[in-house]
Amino acid sequence: MPLFRPDVKKRDNRLEKFDDQKLIDSIKRACVRRPIRNDQLDEVINELIEQIKTYEKLEINIAKLVDWVVAEISQLDKIAAMRYASQYKDFSSADQIQQYWVDILK
Repeated sequence: MPLFRPDVKKRDNRLEKFDDQKLIDSIKRACVRRPIRNDQLDEVINELIEQIKTYEKLEINIAKLVDWVVAEISQLDKIAAMRYASQYKDFSSADQIQQYWVDILK
């Protein structure tokens, strides 16, 4: 499997180099004051970075990356996952938000 970091394709179609620290900071912000141990958070972050490094395409859509992060964080804390999703997902309606939360809470 390749070990590189794909470019991140933003919502406006710009490509941006993947930045580990940006990912780490955004996850930690979502997890502030939640009952998550540092070792649990570090494990999730390391798993995500490894998943990104082994992604087999040259670019990754931001929506896919957000879904990966939300899936990992939701295993630790649903509220932190909802915080992350609400910051980075592009919801167009209240119904869409509600359905997303229902899916996360399963």
